[in-house]
Amino acid sequence: MKICFRIFVLAVCAIAFSGCGYHEVALGRGEFDVNSHPNFTGVGKDAPKQSKMRSLTLSGTYVHKDKVHVDKLWNDVSSKRDESVELVDSKVDFDYRFKGIPVAFNFTSLSKGNICLSGYSLGLDPFPYVRYIFGMNRPFFELGVFGDVGFAWNSGSYTYLMHSMPPGISLVDYYTEGEKKDRLYNHVSANFGGFASFYIGSTSINYSPSLYAPWRTSELDDSDIFFDFPKIVMQYVGLSQWLGEHWKFSAGATFASSIYFDNFAVSGTGSLGYWF
Repeated sequence: MKICFRIFVLAVCAIAFSGCGYHEVALGRGEFDVNSHPNFTGVGKDAPKQSKMRSLTLSGTYVHKDKVHVDKLWNDVSSKRDESVELVDSKVDFDYRFKGIPVAFNFTSLSKGNICLSGYSLGLDPFPYVRYIFGMNRPFFELGVFGDVGFAWNSGSYTYLMHSMPPGISLVDYYTEGEKKDRLYNHVSANFGGFASFYIGSTSINYSPSLYAPWRTSELDDSDIFFDFPKIVMQYVGLSQWLGEHWKFSAGATFASSIYFDNFAVSGTGSLGYWF
């Protein structure tokens, strides 16, 4: 009889505390890599009407300040396993690590009508991306927009906050920090922006602002973490010089900023392209 009673008590306890497991729900501290995306600076001169242009370009990027702290960032800590559970918001200690690109490559194909310019780019930075371009090319300036989507294989490390859910007890008292995770992630990035060039002869001044989403994912592992990575405002300013009819050299600086950053990152870029 005593044995049966003990088994009954253990079964009741197992059922009562079956919902008291730990779930990963929020980011505690994190560092995530950000690729330095290649810029698009336009043609850089007045292109002939009803013409087609193609280019092969090699470029490199050096990052002056590689780590930026992301401030004013909070977790969306609603539980995906139980939407009725509302958890206490928590602040994230978060850094972006900007990576330079020793060598990047792209192929660009452009077509010009009387005024309008359109085309696409295929590139490696060092991961593959595709870009669509549309704008206008005039005798002394050009304006346009572009959008690109790429794939990346970047590293990220983070700690997570766990909670337990004993019935009738406040979750605030049951937060605990989990161990650090460090792994590679295969994810998608997106970049949408515009470009403007003003040129005299073979020399042009280039400006290209864009909104960059380096991590187009909101889930880490197969856990309850649901996190929106902050987007970045990229602003490129530079010069381009045509060297004859086929070669074009460009150099400039890119400033990366965000309303969530406590500072900004600066990188320098140089490229040499062959146009035909």
